[in-house]
Amino acid sequence: MSVGHLVILRYLTREILETAGAVALVLLLVVLSGRFIQFLEKAAAGELSIELMLTMILWRVPSSLELILPLALTLSVLLVLGRMNQDSELTILRAAGYSNPANLWSGAGPRGSHCIGGCLAVAGPFTRGGPRAR
Repeated sequence: MSVGHLVILRYLTREILETAGAVALVLLLVVLSGRFIQFLEKAAAGELSIELMLTMILWRVPSSLELILPLALTLSVLLVLGRMNQDSELTILRAAGYSNPANLWSGAGPRGSHCIGGCLAVAGPFTRGGPRAR
């Protein structure tokens, strides 16, 4: 694997992860604001205290992230590839010999075990914390 290949792979990965973080944050704020309004109505009616309301919102974050993170990653890939196409970066990659951006991840097989390990490490708290939030 050449150094240029690694630089391009690192660039794509950084762009996708930065965009995924921004998209996930926006989607999380939208979802939590909707739930905040529901809890605020109950608090205004006297059914729920403010401290309990904030605690319940924090307990809902893991279950919200279960739905938001895959969507954020998918949207970020589309946004990054669209921006790269708009800025003619995909044309430059094709001219450099990369016929498809997916070919850049062809050497990612050995790193797949690290990805699976990271997914399992993140899945533990979500599966344990999510059911209690409901």
